Amino acid sequence: MPPHDDPLTVLDIPIRAEVVAIDGPCGHSTHIILNPTNGQVTHLVVDVPTVGTPEQVGPRLVPIAEIATTGPQQIRLHCRREQVAQFPPFLELHYIKQEVPDFCGYDAERCRFLPYVLPKRIVYNPVHQECIPSGEIAVQRGAQVKATDGDLGQVAEFLLDPATTCVTHLVVREGHLWGRHEWTIPITAIAHTYEDRVYLNCDRAAITALPAIPLQRTYHLSNPTAPTSGTSNPDSH
Repeated sequence: MPPHDDPLTVLDIPIRAEVVAIDGPCGHSTHIILNPTNGQVTHLVVDVPTVGTPEQVGPRLVPIAEIATTGPQQIRLHCRREQVAQFPPFLELHYIKQEVPDFCGYDAERCRFLPYVLPKRIVYNPVHQECIPSGEIAVQRGAQVKATDGDLGQVAEFLLDPATTCVTHLVVREGHLWGRHEWTIPITAIAHTYEDRVYLNCDRAAITALPAIPLQRTYHLSNPTAPTSGTSNPDSH
């Protein structure tokens, strides 16, 4: 497959889309990995079904350079399915040691009062940890965004610098069609991410005070609606 000549932008990389390798479907997209300093997208997270050995199952970190073409519902790669399964994992399984009461077959309600006591036993609870390259963060559409003083909304879109195609802001929405609020939040306001949550380093008042940014939305051919423009941060006026 020939390389993709046009520069890829984040809006061209759909989340929850089918991912197809040279030799067939290999999973679906779940996250993008970006550098919060310059907004450069470095990896696509592809959730891979069973391919090869059991160790090759699960989300993999696919370099952006492996993307050949993209569309509203599908992403095509330069590599084969076997290669996708061999990319570094996005999640690692760890076991956390924990002491729990050993009820020895008795009902917990019958063993909770003194003077009756129970021995403890050791269990190891499985926990998945995201493996994100140093200095980068994982973001997905629909992720819950939390300011320092509470929930703000969900990630709806990524705002790009047209000159560099790097992500500069997250477009965050709160509410539904009626009474919906929208903010464009610079990626420098991201403190850290964890699973499906994005934590900011500022409060709602600071977000509301951000200047409004006009947004130009370009729709795919599958959507007959003409391009529209809008203005974010409605509460800042």
